[in-house]
Formats: sequence, structure tokens, C-alpha cells
Amino acid sequence: MSTSGPVTGHPSRTSVKWIGYGFLLAGGYNILGILLFSQLFTNGLISSLYPQVFSSVGMLGIMLWGAAYASVYTCYERVLPLIGVFAIEKLLYVWTWIFWLTAHAPELKDIAEISPMTALFYLVYGVGDLLSAAFFMFVIFLVWRDRKAA
Repeated sequence: MSTSGPVTGHPSRTSVKWIGYGFLLAGGYNILGILLFSQLFTNGLISSLYPQVFSSVGMLGIMLWGAAYASVYTCYERVLPLIGVFAIEKLLYVWTWIFWLTAHAPELKDIAEISPMTALFYLVYGVGDLLSAAFFMFVIFLVWRDRKAA
């Protein structure tokens, strides 16, 4: 990982391994989360409960976003506008989660009887998205602060 800041050429306080690992973790959350909860795309219940977001194509798109997050783990300081897009995209999924839970929370018990994995997915997916959005916004703040101080 680069240790010099993109603007000054001096060592950057925000070029630390944990930030890069955060992007890898966010990517893994998307990719492995979809593969796990969709049971390698064999769990049709996930798609049937919210096809506007979790169709097969939608889940592939979520995995591609995960690959995009992971792809910037060594260069995040140079792509802050993209990190901003990541944060907005994650907030969109938080909104979809709140929207779905508001309408379907009473059904979660029945869903759990059919597929505990599906119920767990719908219960928690927005929490991970919210944490990812907060991480992306925090990284933008740290890099911006570092550039301003330089």
C-alpha cells in the first residue's frame, strides 16, 4: 500500500493497513454475504420476497459492487469521489432495508419457519450496509483532513 499522500508526496496519516482492510471487508460482506444467504443462488425465497432489489441480477450487481470496494483497497486516497459513490450506494440499501422491514417485520417469524437464513438476512443486511456507509464516509473525512493539514 502506498505510504505517500496523493497531494503532497509526504507520508500520509491515512495510508494505514486497517483502512485497506476495511475495503476488503466491505467487499467480502457483499460477495460472501450474497453467496452465503442465497445459498449459491439456490434460495429463491430471498428473491421472491423483494425482487425489486434481490433478483438474481440484483444480487450479481451487489457482488460487483463488492468487487469494486475491494478493488480500491490500495488506492482509496486517490479515488475519494468514488468512495463517496460507495457511501451513497450503501445508504440506498439501508433505505431499502428500512422500507422492507417497515412493511414486512411481522412476517419475519413465518419466514424464519420456512428459511431461517432468509429471515436472518432480511433482519440484518441493512446493519452491515450502514456500517459500510459509515466506514466509507469516515475514510473520506480522514483523507480530506489529512490533505487539509498538509
